[in-house]
Amino acid sequence: MKPDATKYFVCPTCRGDLKLSSTESGPEIETGSLACAACDKTYPVVRGVPRFVAGEQYADTFGRQWTRWSVTQQDSMNGSRIFHDRMLRYTGWTPESMAGKVVVDAGCGPGGFIDVNHPHAAAMIGFDLSVAIEACYDNHGKRPNVYLAQGDIFNPPIRRDVADRLYTFGVVQHTPDPEGAFRSLIPLVKEGGEIAVWVYRKMLIPQPQYWLRVFTAGMPEPRATRFIEWFTPRAMKVSGALGSVPVAGKLLRRLIPVADYRDRLSLTEEEHQEWALMDTHDALITRYTYPQ
Repeated sequence: MKPDATKYFVCPTCRGDLKLSSTESGPEIETGSLACAACDKTYPVVRGVPRFVAGEQYADTFGRQWTRWSVTQQDSMNGSRIFHDRMLRYTGWTPESMAGKVVVDAGCGPGGFIDVNHPHAAAMIGFDLSVAIEACYDNHGKRPNVYLAQGDIFNPPIRRDVADRLYTFGVVQHTPDPEGAFRSLIPLVKEGGEIAVWVYRKMLIPQPQYWLRVFTAGMPEPRATRFIEWFTPRAMKVSGALGSVPVAGKLLRRLIPVADYRDRLSLTEEEHQEWALMDTHDALITRYTYPQ
């Protein structure tokens, strides 16, 4: 954590200012605490990350997911432009348009979008409820303009009116209250700033994964990992076979509840298998998924 992080972070309980206590000095504080002068609450700094929540709550499946696949979705590490292009497609913003701006990534996971935005933003602030924030810190936390915290989207530990731009992608539909999660972020954006949300689209007929989720949602470890590692390669084979059917193949493969991107992303076969494991875990194991 940067020693000056308190210019962006506040007490999530009362919005009071925080004071850093640590025996360390230098550009990064690995261990210490943040004390609120207004309500006397204290928040620990553990492994470089200020912790504004006591645990992962409903986001524990994401903690497991992004700890395992911490670098899979980092453009700078896999040589792709997947997240660069997603940012443009979701918002119309280019990473270059972040220049000089304070940017907030709500529900940042391991930092796939931070990866493309931090080289341009004046300050890049990310927070996540799960321990995925630790993967994000390993990937990006020591960059001079990146500020990270473990915090709750319903009670974000970010100052109000601080963000020139704020985005939350694929996050609010995984909370118990998607609209409430989105509304909690609006006060963080300064007047004249911009906020963007991307969510799973609600279909008239639920996609096959939602039928399977009746049995898999919230599945505990180690059962969840065993199931995903058993199910995904088999489902990929079926999806591949259906995808080879002339004309209708592209539609038929969507009937299989597996994250098969072989007709959409330019990845190696090994990367396709890794993305399939990762995003099938996302689709089937997460506790809440409410398309909008």
